[in-house]
Amino acid sequence: EAHSGRPRATPEAIAALRASAAGGRVEAMTELGQRLLVGRDLDQAPEEGIALVRKASAQGGAEAACQLATLLGAGAWMPRDWEAALDHLKLAAERGSPRAQGQLILLSADRRLAHELKAGLKVADGWARLRASIDIGMWMTPPERRAICEQPRVRAVDAFVPAEVCEWLVDRSRGKFVPAMLFDGVSAHFHADRTNSDFAFDIVEADVLLALLRERISNLTKIPTPAMEPPQIFHYDVGEEI
Repeated sequence: EAHSGRPRATPEAIAALRASAAGGRVEAMTELGQRLLVGRDLDQAPEEGIALVRKASAQGGAEAACQLATLLGAGAWMPRDWEAALDHLKLAAERGSPRAQGQLILLSADRRLAHELKAGLKVADGWARLRASIDIGMWMTPPERRAICEQPRVRAVDAFVPAEVCEWLVDRSRGKFVPAMLFDGVSAHFHADRTNSDFAFDIVEADVLLALLRERISNLTKIPTPAMEPPQIFHYDVGEEI
């Protein structure tokens, strides 16, 4: 937890959060549920966490609906269901979640409507129309590879994702970088040969867009997502290296 870049919550703060969640406060249920999903400052209990997030969403929680969308898209502790994930993303966007709205804007095939909503224009059923325009198959189908070299075997893919998707992921990491570690095959530790910083997406930090991007990478490389490392963003300031 110290390496996560977040200050640890005290036992008293966790107890207060539990009491607030037990009292039915939607924001508290959502936060406690997310902490239980990843074991942040308390023992990990994903089933309890999912139940709290579901309850918060049923009571109108925008971020709870957005979190459920991520869980469904990632297939985390539940069967993967892209359509249900997008439905929850739409619900969260309609409830005012900026994170859900941003994902729908990036994923939508209706670029004109996406730009209007991004500009803050009021459009009747706008978020529902954006959700209906998303083509899951298109996002999962990567562009063709082109050969660069045979010995060693090198391939390149042009325009793998729009630049706006990269900007979204970078923005998700801002203010969250921590000193990077090296893994020696047994454990991760700090090492003088690595001076950069990194940010790792867990199931709370991740989103539907990232889940789709990982599937796109999987379909390009023929490597199943469970065999991939957790998604990370690395930052190298001037003079930093590995």
